[in-house]
Amino acid sequence: MVTMYHYDLPMTLQEIGGWTNPYLAYYFEDYARILYSYFGDRVKYWITINAGCAGYGDDESPPYLNQPGIANYLCNHVMLLAHAKAYLLYDNEFRVLQK
Repeated sequence: MVTMYHYDLPMTLQEIGGWTNPYLAYYFEDYARILYSYFGDRVKYWITINAGCAGYGDDESPPYLNQPGIANYLCNHVMLLAHAKAYLLYDNEFRVLQK
C-alpha cells in the first residue's frame, strides 16, 4: 500500500500557489503516472492523497496561509481534481496490466 501525497509538497510547487493552483492537478497526474509505471507491478493498493487542507484556511500548519473560505476551498477543489485524474489514469491505462 502506497500513499502518493501526505504533506510533502515540494517548495517549488508551494511557491506557485500549492494546492490552490489548478495546474497542480495536472502535475499530480504526471507524478501518478511515474509511480504507476515504476512501482505498479509491486503495489496492490494506492492512496492518492492522505492530507487535508489544514494550513490553507488556518495558521496551525504549513503552508500557514490562514485564508478561510478562500484558500481552503481552492485547495479542496484542486485535491479532488488531482485524485480524479490519478484514478482515471490508473483505470484507463494501468488497471488491465496491473490488475
